[in-house]
Amino acid sequence: MFSRKEEDPLKRVKETAQQGLEDERERLERERELLATERAQLEKLRAELEAKEEHLEELEDQLEDLEDELDDHEEELEDAESVRELLEIMSEGIPSLMRGINDAMYTPEAMKRVATAISTYYQTLIDAGMDKEMAERLTTVQASQMSRMVSGHTIRPGRPAPPPPPPIDASQWKAQFEKDFPEKGD
Repeated sequence: MFSRKEEDPLKRVKETAQQGLEDERERLERERELLATERAQLEKLRAELEAKEEHLEELEDQLEDLEDELDDHEEELEDAESVRELLEIMSEGIPSLMRGINDAMYTPEAMKRVATAISTYYQTLIDAGMDKEMAERLTTVQASQMSRMVSGHTIRPGRPAPPPPPPIDASQWKAQFEKDFPEKGD
């Protein structure tokens, strides 16, 4: 009997120990499953975090691009403002400058000098022996060129361009020249 009684407490201790081990194993298994679940959640969160970091980097790149674009637009706006200021200066200054040039070129004294120059040119041609018709044509051409030269430097609104000079036939000019200036020694 003694052996049975001894076995019973040993058996009970052994069973208790086995039960404790079994309970501990189950507890550890539950903790392992819980850790695996937490690890899976942690991996999922880590993947989400990486995706959000990539998205954040893309947004930062887009923000930099938008800032660059904004800088470009600001430069264009500054350029447009400079052009506007320049146009304001031109619109205020050019008309008075043009009036000044026009007044300086079309004063009675200036017109008198032009008329004197044209009549002197004509008289020089006549004195050189050129016939009056040819002298008038050349004087007309000279006066037209002077007029174009003057009108090319000023804007004269509402005034049509002067008519072109009459065409001069080269053979007529040569014949007239030979008649007016015969070679010496003939």
